Amino acid sequence: MTQSNPPQPQPNQNFSSASFVVGIGASAGGLQALEAFFSSLLPEPGAAFVVVQHLSPDFRSLMVELLQRRTRLPVYLIENGMAININSVYVLPPGFIVRLQGQQLYLEERQGGQLDYPVDYFFLSLAQERGDRCISILLSGTGHDGTEGLKAISRAGGVALVQSQETTQFGAMPSSPLSSGLVDEILSPEELAQAVCDIIRYSYTQASLTQNSTNLLPTDQLNQILDILQRQENIDFSLYKPGTLNRRIIHRLLLSKVNTISQYINYLNESVEEVKNLRQDLLIGATRFFRDPEMWSLLQTQVLPSLLENLQPGNPLRLWVTGCSTGEEAYSLAIAIDEVMRDMEEKHPVKLFATDIDQEALAIASQGIYSDNIAQDIGRERLESYFVAEGSTYRIKKSIRSQVVFASHDLTKNPGFSQMHLVSCRNLLIYMQPALQEQVLMLLHFSLAKKGILILGPSENLGVIPHAFDVINQQWKIFRKRLDVQLPVSRIIKSPTMQSVTEKMGLKPRPSRATF
Repeated sequence: MTQSNPPQPQPNQNFSSASFVVGIGASAGGLQALEAFFSSLLPEPGAAFVVVQHLSPDFRSLMVELLQRRTRLPVYLIENGMAININSVYVLPPGFIVRLQGQQLYLEERQGGQLDYPVDYFFLSLAQERGDRCISILLSGTGHDGTEGLKAISRAGGVALVQSQETTQFGAMPSSPLSSGLVDEILSPEELAQAVCDIIRYSYTQASLTQNSTNLLPTDQLNQILDILQRQENIDFSLYKPGTLNRRIIHRLLLSKVNTISQYINYLNESVEEVKNLRQDLLIGATRFFRDPEMWSLLQTQVLPSLLENLQPGNPLRLWVTGCSTGEEAYSLAIAIDEVMRDMEEKHPVKLFATDIDQEALAIASQGIYSDNIAQDIGRERLESYFVAEGSTYRIKKSIRSQVVFASHDLTKNPGFSQMHLVSCRNLLIYMQPALQEQVLMLLHFSLAKKGILILGPSENLGVIPHAFDVINQQWKIFRKRLDVQLPVSRIIKSPTMQSVTEKMGLKPRPSRATF
């Protein structure tokens, strides 16, 4: 492979944990947008830029030369193991995919399957490696590549931007993620460049004003913002972890084009829409179909068969997925149960409840329609068995959809359900302070039936109540409720206060949704 760009750069001590990486995905019509973007960048924007474009392996890319004419930043064709530096641009060569690990870019040959989504592949690695220090941009292109990766970056605390429809030659790629509610701004290429520079500059300025970069907001101003959310959205975030709150609030501030925290507070008091946007950012949940395949394998080979064997004939299996977001985990659980019952030649009614306080996410979950990118997580056999293809999307089949009740419910206030055989509460506790974690765990313990199963996220634990559960699997945090332990429930509100999504949307409830 020959190239006319400068020699491979060496690791730069100026690149640190606080440095930004900007991932840019493009396909058909992307070159014009890329040229406009880089022409509008400041000479020293303060970030590394990685460009991932769909190109045929047989196509000799002139991207490096063409972009170099539009920017003062050095432009490199990526080589395997290349270290990235700020104020530099890196371009993916044809026929390859690329991932970020640490400060280095690693190439693999593109061979089909999940590798047909090079933008998703890079964005997912970017979300994992850089968290809230990354920005994703989707420019002109066909198809849906980049949607899942952009959503992952937004959920990790990064910024998700897309090109505006009226400025694209092909709008499918940047418009695909819009329905998720996770896109922060829709702008022209020139405006995208300005937004990136503003976000980076503000972040560095705020970090320099405090020794603790995780707490960029003074306590009194943070409390003012939380009070506004409490009044207008009736959600109390005061016991959520300050670091998470700070990052997500600053995230919205950067996109609101105000200069100070005080101005942002004034903006919140004036704009109902911005309060809703902030609430949405704070409620972002990370979810995918069959996330953590090893956990699902353990569930299907050990946990679910044991639950079914102990059920009396004809009795329903009762399950609850908390913080269900857009529904992927709830449907995954319903599919997993169906597969296990088929293998065991068992037949039990399934009552699967899936709850969240995010109304927009619940509306998506209730529809049960997902982009064709889910094929990467589900596999062809499950797609054919449990989904119906509708154009470039897949709809969950009625046989699975009818088993799931989606409902609005605040897990921090009441248990919602009782006599559950299994409760999944994965990756919610990590956002909460210890006192709220303890309260939620007690509520979940109360909701479980005798010997009921509790599943937490891999980074979570039982806090002060490990004595209330037996460990089934420590790695995947699967626990069984002990019979000889009772926890205090004096603070628990025992009456469910929730409403199913179909009722809230004014739709006629299905007859199968009889009781909680």
